[in-house]
Amino acid sequence: MDRKKALLVYNAQAGQAKINDILKDITDVLAAEYRELTMVQTFQKGDGERICRERASDYDQLFIVGGDGTVHECINGLMDVTKPPVVGIFPAGTCNDFSRTLGIPQTIAEAAEVIKAGQTLTCDIGSCNKRYFTNFVGLGLITTVSEETNSTLKNSVGKLSYFISALQSLKKAEPFSFALQTAEKVERSGEAVMILAMNGYSLGTANFHLPDSKLDDSLMELYIIQESGLKLLKNMYYKTFTADWTKEAEGIELIRTSSFSLTTAEKMEIDMDGEIYQTSPAAVALLPRKLTFFMNKLTE
Repeated sequence: MDRKKALLVYNAQAGQAKINDILKDITDVLAAEYRELTMVQTFQKGDGERICRERASDYDQLFIVGGDGTVHECINGLMDVTKPPVVGIFPAGTCNDFSRTLGIPQTIAEAAEVIKAGQTLTCDIGSCNKRYFTNFVGLGLITTVSEETNSTLKNSVGKLSYFISALQSLKKAEPFSFALQTAEKVERSGEAVMILAMNGYSLGTANFHLPDSKLDDSLMELYIIQESGLKLLKNMYYKTFTADWTKEAEGIELIRTSSFSLTTAEKMEIDMDGEIYQTSPAAVALLPRKLTFFMNKLTE
C-alpha cells in the first residue's frame, strides 16, 4: 500500500498511559513510513467526529488513538466522507473492544507493528436511526452498564470497572416489553432484560465470537436475553463459559440478521459502542463493507 499522508486523531484522556509515551511509541514505528503525519487532539465530545468529517478525505490513512468512544465518534465522521481513508486503531481506552475484534495487540508499540505490516479488511458498519456503530447496539442492561460505570473508577482500575458495573447491573435487571421484526421476517415480542446486536466479537473484553461470524458477511448477531439468561451472562463476564456456550443458552436467543426494527412499550435509551445518543424505537441495519481497517492477519 502506498503510504503518503496520515492523520492521527488522539484523545489525551483515553487510557492510563501518558499520551506523550503513546505518541512516541507510534511515531517510533510509523513516522518513517509517511511523507506527512498530522496529529490532532480532541478536547471534548464531538471533536473526533467533526475532525474526521472535515479533514479525513485529505489523507490516505487515519489513525485513531483512544478507546471505544473515540473510535465511535471518528467512524461517525468518516461515514460522511465520500472516499474514506484506511483506518488504524491504537487501543488507548478501557476495553478497546473493536480493536480486539480486529486482533490488534493491546500495547501501542505492538499495535503499530501490526499496522505497519499493512494487512487490511473492509468491514461492515452498523447503522441505527441514522447513527453508526462498529461493535454493537443494544438496550436494557447494556445501557445500564454504560451509564453506571464510574469515570473515576474507570481511570483507576480500567476494565475492572466495567465488570463491577456489569455484575451490579445484573442484580437489578428489570424486564421490559418489546417487539421486533427482522429483514428475514422473523418476529419476536415479549419481555427481555437486554437486546443486543453485535457486529464485533468483544463486549467489555468478554468474547462473543462465534465460529462462523465474520466482519464482512453482512450479518449481525442479534441476542434477545430474558431474565432466565442472566446466569449465563454473568458467567460470560467471569470468563467461565465454554466455547460452545450457545448450546447452554436457555433464556438467550440468537438470531442472525441483516437488519431489524425494534419497538419498546416505553422509550428506552440506546447504547452504541458504549455511547448513548438515542432512544427507542430503533431501525438497525448492517451496511456491507463500508470502511477498511488495519487488522492482525492472524484473525482472518
